[in-house]
Amino acid sequence: LGEGTSLEVREMQYNLAVAEARAVPSAENLAAFEEIVDDRAAEFGDDDPQAITGRALLAELYASKAQRPDLAIPLYLDVLERRTRLFGPTSPTTLSARRLLSWALVATGRPGEAVAVLAEGVELAAEAGLSSEIIGLQFRNDLIWARLELVALLVSFEDRGEDEDDEIARQYGSAVAEYQGLEIDSRRLEPDHSLRRSILALVTDYGLDAA
Repeated sequence: LGEGTSLEVREMQYNLAVAEARAVPSAENLAAFEEIVDDRAAEFGDDDPQAITGRALLAELYASKAQRPDLAIPLYLDVLERRTRLFGPTSPTTLSARRLLSWALVATGRPGEAVAVLAEGVELAAEAGLSSEIIGLQFRNDLIWARLELVALLVSFEDRGEDEDDEIARQYGSAVAEYQGLEIDSRRLEPDHSLRRSILALVTDYGLDAA
């Protein structure tokens, strides 16, 4: 086989592995896809765009399809580091990796780490003038959500002490303050916009004091 034909075959194998993993996210199919991604990285380097995209997709499949966000976290961390270095911290693909990482952290009971990841994202968006754009609003919404998840986790501790109570007050106070600005800035969205609904749901789902 010529080089062109060989690349075409590997591209077909990659696409087939993706399709099979999406359709049936079994351990076998995910392992097969991961092997193809690893082979790609071994041949073209860990910074190869398709290898990075493959890791991001594998992480997404672990988190959303296989219900294994714990396996997604190291992949998202790797993707975030590489995309930040190669494309910059505010490129759309980098910001996407940051948000997905935060979701996986919350899903594995680590909302405090998610708050840190999202707070940095909010700062980066602000520095890039994106605070009132969709991506900026998404990060601000996710940050409030992660704070409230952290509050819920801390409240559940039967033997929590003064430090936990102080952290609950700090996180809840930050969530309330941040929500007020977010709610105002998101009013330009249509009432049925998914992000606008998600923002308003912070009040109904978490009992956030929006007064």
